[in-house]
Amino acid sequence: MNTLDLLAELKRLNVKLSLAGDKLRLEAPAGVLTPDMKEALVKHKPALMSLLSGQPVEVLFWPGVKLNVYRARQTCLEAEGCLQWSREADCD
Repeated sequence: MNTLDLLAELKRLNVKLSLAGDKLRLEAPAGVLTPDMKEALVKHKPALMSLLSGQPVEVLFWPGVKLNVYRARQTCLEAEGCLQWSREADCD
């Protein structure tokens, strides 16, 4: 599971992530965070914190293919489904 897979699973489980200073904050329904999920959160914590703070994260999509992923801008989120491949790009 890469960082993006983890984010998708957290969204599906209705887990909210945020930064509280230099800590990762989670709001999750009771019983959702299994031991495997907690282990994945610990493993991906630096990448999750980077994304939440607006920094790019290098993600391995499949062997030999890595891309920098950026947090989507609000306009991209409002466009529903827009992909942002660079910090300079924006959705219309």
